[in-house]
Amino acid sequence: MVFEIWHLDFQNMVSFSSKKLAEKIGVAETLRNARVARQFTLEAAARTLGVAKKYLEAIEDGNYNLLPGELYTKNFIRNYADFVKLNAQEVVGAYLKERKNCETKNCQLPPQVCKLKTWDTPRYLQLGASIIVGAGLMYYLGTQVSGIFTAPPLVLENPVEGSVSVTSVLEVKGQTLPESRVEINGVEKMSNAEGYFSEMINLTSGINKIIITAVKKHGPATTILRNVVYEGLAE
Repeated sequence: MVFEIWHLDFQNMVSFSSKKLAEKIGVAETLRNARVARQFTLEAAARTLGVAKKYLEAIEDGNYNLLPGELYTKNFIRNYADFVKLNAQEVVGAYLKERKNCETKNCQLPPQVCKLKTWDTPRYLQLGASIIVGAGLMYYLGTQVSGIFTAPPLVLENPVEGSVSVTSVLEVKGQTLPESRVEINGVEKMSNAEGYFSEMINLTSGINKIIITAVKKHGPATTILRNVVYEGLAE
């Protein structure tokens, strides 16, 4: 008697709106309740619909990820809704709304439904990916730290070691890293955005030692020594 009363109440609810019912309690439970209300077993439903019992069980449990594909899922739900005398279009619409809720991460349905968009990555793949990412991060940090504490490159275009100058003014030019500080004989000189520097220095008669140094903010310096002979008369 109790079952018959519940059965009539459910029938009235279904006739009112399959969509509202499905959205309220979920598509899976709506279909299960409709089948039970009509006193069909899963086996009987599977035989009538020509669908494997495991797929109907997956639908009633909300485990849509166990179904063979999205196209099959919608067709199974549509046919199942017709079988239990629900409005198939409204039930499918409610299912699509469940999907949308899951995709926007506002899922208010049983956890199984939100598995629809979940990729079950094997643990060994997750571990492998973590190791690769970790190794890459360590390598990146290592190169960054190494770069900080490594002496900067320094290329000197002029003067050449042992060269002889016939004028008392000599151009010293070269290139280093843009962030490095350049010193010529202990005096800081300016370099441009590409690290190029050029400076005119005065020579004295005889051998002139020219020391060019590139220094980063943190780390060792790179130094080049050039000996240039000026054969002019002493002033």
